[in-house]
Amino acid sequence: MSKQQLTVKGIVALEPKDKSYEIRAGKGFGIRILPSGAKKFFQYYYTNGRHRQIVVGSHPETSLKEANKRAAEIRSQVDAGLDPLDIKEIDRKTMTLESLAQDYLESYAKVKKRSWKEDQRILNSYILKGSIRNKKAKDISRKHLKAILDKMVKENGKVIANQTYSVVRKMFNYALEAEIVEYSTCFGLSRPGGKETPKKRYLMEDEIKEFWLSLENKAVPAATRDALEIILLLGQRPGEICKMHRNDIKGSWWRIPGSTAKNDEEHTVIPAQNRIGNYRKKERIHLQIKHNRQIHNQSIPFPLHQTPL
Repeated sequence: MSKQQLTVKGIVALEPKDKSYEIRAGKGFGIRILPSGAKKFFQYYYTNGRHRQIVVGSHPETSLKEANKRAAEIRSQVDAGLDPLDIKEIDRKTMTLESLAQDYLESYAKVKKRSWKEDQRILNSYILKGSIRNKKAKDISRKHLKAILDKMVKENGKVIANQTYSVVRKMFNYALEAEIVEYSTCFGLSRPGGKETPKKRYLMEDEIKEFWLSLENKAVPAATRDALEIILLLGQRPGEICKMHRNDIKGSWWRIPGSTAKNDEEHTVIPAQNRIGNYRKKERIHLQIKHNRQIHNQSIPFPLHQTPL
């Protein structure tokens, strides 16, 4: 833990480590950086003989200015003899499905899942549509969810429906543990798409050549092209490629830290020197890294997201 003034540029530059760490700015206000890369603003306070902490937002969804404002409100409540966490607990009892989704993302997914953005996308795209998002979470029935998921099987396919089911089940399990609902709405609800058949399709040699040449098409963004080429060359996961740091490349070795690896274990890849070196020579992947020093095209200020790949 360290204490320093928080700035917008400074927050953007903060990089994840293998363990969570905090930066405090004074008066109990600060930001926590998680191994997943999530950044959460918090406010510490003391009341009724106890030290407590409350999250006031996540970066970049919540700006530094807004987080400071919320933290000041928390301190005002404490000065008035109130406990902000008790107030939040009362609000939880009456929260809507939309509020539950936001609480799940902030309090659980962003803390424990590197794939929290995919959870967010799935909930916004398939669950929080129409009037059901304004319905109280405790009033959502198994029938409601089954109707949504069965419709997804027909319109979006089995795989997407199963992925959505997994996220919703995780969300309601979280709600049950947090005492937001009295039982999980997903209890007794099976995967809507049933068992999925593993893919057994591989690119043949001529297809790889055709794919490689097609990347030279001007319609393909340079950063996307570079990432796809390295994925093909190194055979590593898209998420790991998109989070590649210049400091992780030592000569002909690429060290993938545990905070980036899917299995949370550090491992090393041996990219032949000409594989990564050629990109340095061509300057197609720029190593004058901005912000978090992740390797990406210079025209893009933030690292690529693996989903479009």
